[in-house]
Amino acid sequence: MNDFLASTITGIINAAKNKVLVPLITLLIISATVIFIWGIIKYISAASDSKKIGEARQFMLWGIIGLFVIVAMWGLVKIIQTTFDIGTGSENTVPEPDNIP
Repeated sequence: MNDFLASTITGIINAAKNKVLVPLITLLIISATVIFIWGIIKYISAASDSKKIGEARQFMLWGIIGLFVIVAMWGLVKIIQTTFDIGTGSENTVPEPDNIP
């Protein structure tokens, strides 16, 4: 019974990761990149209007901050997974040559 429960919970967690978390992280990275690029476009088109330049800099700053936070959290999760050897046996990993059946 415990084996069935463990496999069910693992399946639910993997499904949630693959169906919810991965697309959400992808969407956040794309959004932060678009915000940064939008800030660059606004900066270029601002000409000499200091108010528009300041607005464009804010867009670029928040885009960079967003990308940094997303990538830093992703790296932190990977470090924790590697340190405690958890979550590294997913179906997305490439098998080592000595582990291929």
